[in-house]
Amino acid sequence: MNSFDCNHVWTGGVRLKHVGPTDCIVEEDVRIFGVMVPKGFRTDGASVPRAFYNIIPRFTDALLAALVHDLRYDPPDKIRILTRKEADQEFRDNLKACGVNFARRQAAYRAVRLFGGIPWARGSKRGIINAGDYV
Repeated sequence: MNSFDCNHVWTGGVRLKHVGPTDCIVEEDVRIFGVMVPKGFRTDGASVPRAFYNIIPRFTDALLAALVHDLRYDPPDKIRILTRKEADQEFRDNLKACGVNFARRQAAYRAVRLFGGIPWARGSKRGIINAGDYV
């Protein structure tokens, strides 16, 4: 169940507070698909260009998958435990678990495979390391 007011979004048991035009923060620790998303984690929902909102809107059924994907790309502890490819595949699988249809799942997955390298690299420049880099 999704609902929205001017300050909050609730979806799949996750309560988010708007903190900017496109950004929200998670208001309490929540486990999504076995992954702990901490209180205060910042997300923009599904990072989708406005022209494609009709395919994957930012704050709808894909939000839970997007939250976990955002966390994989930008973990609060600055350590990535998955490769980019693994994170993107997990995103695709989580979209399916959210009930997103095949065509929308494939469109979203292909988009993160094509364009996700930019935010992944940006995180690396901010000091985020990949788990395999320090073992």
